[in-house]
Amino acid sequence: MTNSNDQDQDRKAPLRLTQPGRLELKKTVETGQVRQSFSHGRSKVVTVEVRKKRTFTPAPVADNMPDTSGVEGGSRGHIAPSDLTRGEKANRARVLQDALRADEESRRQAALRAEEDARRRAEDDARRAEEEARRAEEEA
Repeated sequence: MTNSNDQDQDRKAPLRLTQPGRLELKKTVETGQVRQSFSHGRSKVVTVEVRKKRTFTPAPVADNMPDTSGVEGGSRGHIAPSDLTRGEKANRARVLQDALRADEESRRQAALRAEEDARRRAEDDARRAEEEARRAEEEA
């Protein structure tokens, strides 16, 4: 019978983590008593529960955890320029030059469009002025 008794006790034991850190949930409700007054003169003592907001504070990094900051790929895809091959460096330089050329071309196109718009506005203004002068001449 001692064997079955030990098994029952093992089953009833609370589950625990084997690591030094424990997973715990503490009560978030505090109770207190308040006197509640009613408009017709009656008062009553009631129990009030005050809830706390749960906050999470990360535990300090354990000493036995490996440091991945110096390992390649440990910092989300950031690769130092010294780790690149010559072909990769040349490819990056070419892409950068292409981007600069495209930016310069778009600026040049925008300047040409602005000049063309200004020229068209000037022509439209001149045409309107001529039409107004003709109308004024016809009315006179």
